[in-house]
Amino acid sequence: MLIAKRIENNILLILNYNIMKIKSLLFAFSMLFVFVMSANGQTLKKMNYTQYGLQFSVPTTMNNTANTATQFVVSGNSLTMTLQPYKDASVETGLEIAQGMYKTMNIQDKEVLTEGEEDAGPFKGYRFFGSGTQGGKDIYFYCGGFLNPNTDTNFKVYFYFWADDKWETNLALCDKIIASFTTIK
Repeated sequence: MLIAKRIENNILLILNYNIMKIKSLLFAFSMLFVFVMSANGQTLKKMNYTQYGLQFSVPTTMNNTANTATQFVVSGNSLTMTLQPYKDASVETGLEIAQGMYKTMNIQDKEVLTEGEEDAGPFKGYRFFGSGTQGGKDIYFYCGGFLNPNTDTNFKVYFYFWADDKWETNLALCDKIIASFTTIK
């Protein structure tokens, strides 16, 4: 009887230990889920660059700081986006626009981390994502060139954000904003 009681106690200890491990894993996964959702689940608002018939969505924490014929700028928290028209009917690819942007960016020690084709709503384009320094601080950049299928006014877009603990969230926001581009009439 004593041996049976010891076996039962050992089994209960093992079960309790495994239940604690499962609870710890569930807690870790739930925290990861909350982190991912907070990074990508931000409330968005629509913005219009009416001079060029563009609409896109940005987080409600971002505000419009310039809306002229030459640029549309929104910024908030640690992310800034600049959208500029690029009038050149001879340009055939977004890559041509993105390469020109990359060459003229005011960032030191630039390094492209990834690049590739990317569509911005109805616009066909190309983008670079990279890092460098600005004013002695580490910075990430996203620059893309996008062809407008309806006119000879194409677009270039820059995103800048500091290399801090928000960089992954900001990169996800860049993709989300780009994917929201559409034309308005």
